[in-house]
Amino acid sequence: MNKVIDGHLHVYPPEINCLILNTCLRPSGRATDLVLQEAKVSQALALPLPDTSLLSTYQANSYVLEESKKYSSLIPIACIDNEIEHWLSLGVKGFKEHVWMQRRLWENGQKGTQANIQKWAPQYQAIEAAKVPLIIHLGPNPVSQVKSILEVAPDIILILAHCGWAFIAGERPPVDWDITIQPLKIYENIYFDLANFYTDSERVLLRNFIQIFGAQKIIWGSDYPQDSILPGTSLSWIDSARLSSGAFEEITYSNIKRILCMY
Repeated sequence: MNKVIDGHLHVYPPEINCLILNTCLRPSGRATDLVLQEAKVSQALALPLPDTSLLSTYQANSYVLEESKKYSSLIPIACIDNEIEHWLSLGVKGFKEHVWMQRRLWENGQKGTQANIQKWAPQYQAIEAAKVPLIIHLGPNPVSQVKSILEVAPDIILILAHCGWAFIAGERPPVDWDITIQPLKIYENIYFDLANFYTDSERVLLRNFIQIFGAQKIIWGSDYPQDSILPGTSLSWIDSARLSSGAFEEITYSNIKRILCMY
């Protein structure tokens, strides 16, 4: 087994048919553990299904926790809700927020976003105090969203899912996305994950992100089962970028291990 951690995949009950993830796979804990073994990936951050129209946040979080007890390869992450301390007491290692699928921050446009960030300030501050990461799938205008969250929780560890790209309606990030997100370079507590990146143009984006932010700020994630991408396939995409051995280890292992205080 390689010293590799998948920083972003989803685990949910196999009977759930999540059409928005565009997959025929059923990522139960057992199925996910098997694909990780096949890819020789030692562990993965197991994110719940964030679509509350299919599964309540409580049900989604509870399932991930149950499966992580059965399979040591799964590191439990909980969807953000009003019970931050409860989930921490049960052993979750971080939180996930999907701002438009969870229908929290984008119901009323940007004005509504600011109001909802203030509403959820206690949750952000509790995550900040616990020193665990918040993996956040942002909507449009990611830089302003991040800055608004940092106003209420300046030291919160934020991992921007998909390098901050919204992935609305399956649209891929533009080739100059790194320039759009570059203003966040000044924040030491901001990281970027590569979940669902697998095209040639996104390989160019990876190199650009390394040049701008440094390999120490980037985390590999497969986004399994999105688009039926397997962790092994996603890992091969990273491999094909021909990174230095040091950068490869940081992106696929050391960074997320450090963030989770697993040393």
